[in-house]
Amino acid sequence: MFTISRSRLRRCGTALAVVMVLSACAGAQAMAQERTYEFNIPAEDTTRALNDFSRQTGIQILFPYDVVAGRSAPAISGKFTSEEVLSKLLEGSGLEIAARTEKSITLRPVAVGPKAESGTDGVTEVIVTGTHLRGGNPTSPVHTITRTDIDRSGYSQIGDLMRSLPEDFSGGQNPGVIAAGSSNIGNQNITNSSSINLRGLGTDATLVLLNGHRLSGDSFFQGADISTIPLSALQRVEVVTDGASAIYGSDAVAGVVNFMVRKNYTGTELGATTGVTSQGGGEQENYHLLSGIARPNWYALVAAEYARQGEITAGDRDMTAAAPPEEWIYRPQKRSSVFVSAGAQLNDKFQLTFDGLFAERNAPTLTKRTATAATTIGAVYTPSYSAALTADIKLSETWNLRLTGVGSGSRNETWSGRTRAAASYTHRKNDVQYVEATANGTLFELPTGDVKAAFGGGYRQEEYRNNLPGSSTYYTGGRRVSYGYAEILAPLVTPSESRVGLEALELSLSGRAEKYSDFGSTANPRLGLRYVPFSDVTLRAAWAPHLRRLRFSRCIRRAPCISGTRPMSATPAAVRRL
Repeated sequence: MFTISRSRLRRCGTALAVVMVLSACAGAQAMAQERTYEFNIPAEDTTRALNDFSRQTGIQILFPYDVVAGRSAPAISGKFTSEEVLSKLLEGSGLEIAARTEKSITLRPVAVGPKAESGTDGVTEVIVTGTHLRGGNPTSPVHTITRTDIDRSGYSQIGDLMRSLPEDFSGGQNPGVIAAGSSNIGNQNITNSSSINLRGLGTDATLVLLNGHRLSGDSFFQGADISTIPLSALQRVEVVTDGASAIYGSDAVAGVVNFMVRKNYTGTELGATTGVTSQGGGEQENYHLLSGIARPNWYALVAAEYARQGEITAGDRDMTAAAPPEEWIYRPQKRSSVFVSAGAQLNDKFQLTFDGLFAERNAPTLTKRTATAATTIGAVYTPSYSAALTADIKLSETWNLRLTGVGSGSRNETWSGRTRAAASYTHRKNDVQYVEATANGTLFELPTGDVKAAFGGGYRQEEYRNNLPGSSTYYTGGRRVSYGYAEILAPLVTPSESRVGLEALELSLSGRAEKYSDFGSTANPRLGLRYVPFSDVTLRAAWAPHLRRLRFSRCIRRAPCISGTRPMSATPAAVRRL
C-alpha cells in the first residue's frame, strides 16, 4: 500500500497537462502538414509553376527568379499536400527551402558542396548586389524588393516606389521639390528627374545600376535619373544600404541600388493607370506594354512606358491662396521610354546578353512670384540612353569570366523666358563609357569549405559639358578612370544548419584602387564578417577607413587649373566637377 502526496499529485497533473498540450500542438501541426489541396498545374516554366502553386495554396512563395529561368516543371493534377507538390516542382530546379511558415515559403539556391561529383548537373549561382562573387553572401545588408512587392505596392512609376523606402531621402532632385528658378541652386530639380539619395548623403554618393551596369548622371548633380526605367520590366530591386567603395568604387559611398530586369518572362502585358487628386490638378496617366519570350537557351524582352503628369497650380490649394493662382507648385511632365533586353547561351561555355534603354522627358515650367510680376515660362527636354553588352565565359569548372562594355548618356536642353522666342537656352551633356573584366571562382579549399575570390579591373571615361561651344558660359570637363579590385570570401567554420548558435561564419576581404586623370588616385579596403547563429538571424559587421588623403588636380577648360592635397571622405566623387 502506498500514498501520494498532494504536491506530487499536483506535479503529476501539471506534467500530464503539459504532455497533453504538446500532443495537441503536434497533432495540429501534423494535421496542418497533411492538409491536401486540389492542384492543377500544367507542364510549364518553373517560375510560372511556382506562382501557380502559390495561387492554388494561398501560400506566399519567395524565390530568386534568375536561378530557375528557362527550367521546366512537370504537370501536376489532383489532390496532394503542399510538401508533395513543392518537392516535385523543386526537383532539378537548383532551389531548396530556406525558411517556411504557415503562410510563406522562402527558397534559396542550392549550395554547391566541395565534393560535388563531376558530370552532375551544375547549379546556377547568381551574383548578388554587394559582391563580385558568384554565389557569395555579401557582408553588407541587402534590401530586396521583389516583383511581388512591386505589384502589391500599387505604384505605377519607379520614382514613387523608391521614394517610399525609408533608406531613401526623397528630397533634392525629385518631382515636387523646389522647381527650377529657385535661388537655392544647390537644391534645384532643374530637369524634374527622380533620383536616389540613400541616407541623404547626396545623389552623387549613391551608385545606380541597371542590370549591374552604370547609368550616366543627369544635369549637373551627377545623380542618375531612374524615372525612365519601365517599372513593368523589373524583376527585383536590390539595395545595399552600406558603403560599397571597396566593391564598386568611390561613387558608392552611401550604397548601391541595382535594378534587375526580367529574364524569364513569356507573354504580353498591357496596363494603364490613371488618377487625380481630391483637390484638383495633378492628374496622372501611365500606360505600359511588356512583351517577352523565354526559352531554355535564350530570352528576349521589350518594355515600353508612357507617362503624363499634370501640373498643380497655386489656385488649386488653399495653403497657397496668397500666391498668383496661375503659379505652378507642381510641374507637369511627359515621359516615354523603351527598354530592350536579350540573351543567349551560345554553347556550354559562352553566354551573351544585351540591355538597352532609350527615353525622353519633357518638363515645362511656369513661374509668377507675385501678382504684378511677369510670367516666366520654360521647359527642359531630356533625351537619354544606355546600352550594355556582356559576355559570360566559363573558363573551368570553378572559374568564370565576365566582360562588359557600356555606353550611357543624357542631354538637357533648358529654356526659359517671357516667350519662347525671347528665351535663353542652356545645354548640358553627361556621358560615360567603360569596359570591365571580372574573373570569379574558387581560389582553394579549406577544411571549412571553398574560399571564393573575384579579381577584376576596368577603364571608364566620363564627360560633362555645360552650354554649346562659343557660348560665354561654355565650359566642359572630362576624366579617365582606371581601376582594379579584388575580393575574397572565406568560411571560418563549416556551414551547418544542425549546429545551433553557429550555423555559419564567413570572413570577407575586399579592396579597390582607382586612378583619376583629374583628381589623382585612391585606395579603399574593407573587412567584413557575416555570422549566422540561426537560419532566420544574420549578423553582419564591417570595417573600412572613413578618411583618405587624396592627391588631386583639376583643370577645366576656360578655367584655371587647381591642384593640391585635401582629406577626402572615402571618395573623389565628393569633390564636385565645376
